[in-house]
Amino acid sequence: MATSTTTANAKSEADSWSFSTPQDTSAYLTGAQVTSSLAYALVFGVTKFIVNDSIEPVHKQAVTLALQVIISVSYIAKVVQMYVFKQASTPWNYRLPRELGAFAAGCQQFAIGCLVAVFYITNWWFEDFPEEARQYISWCVGGVAAVAYLLRVVALYVAVKKQQAQERQSKKKE
Repeated sequence: MATSTTTANAKSEADSWSFSTPQDTSAYLTGAQVTSSLAYALVFGVTKFIVNDSIEPVHKQAVTLALQVIISVSYIAKVVQMYVFKQASTPWNYRLPRELGAFAAGCQQFAIGCLVAVFYITNWWFEDFPEEARQYISWCVGGVAAVAYLLRVVALYVAVKKQQAQERQSKKKE
């Protein structure tokens, strides 16, 4: 019973982040930037070096442009945070479950955005999109999304460990 309570408390702590807190916003946007940049780098590498001969330039441009737009959104949001809201240097701590939860949420949401954009372009926008290129690109962006969701598990693990440490401290004081 105590373990499930610990896990529930830890989960709520990891999910308690808010855009109204500068550190949480910074962590979220950092996650968004890392995820979208990683997805773009992988797709660019695949289209440039692996399937370069089998993919038309228009296909390559469409996929990379969609990911560039997603990257731009994450970086523009960071600029807005820095200059409009005057939160230029807002450090966040990855050891805190709340801020790590915000980072994981940014990673997850932008990974899904990248995955949806790539899926739409490779499956519906172009009917003649090369199958080999579609598979490589989907695996790259899908892998980024999978890592983003595994990061959520790490955030929960950190939160549970922190909660357990606090419970041990309170028992020692009694």
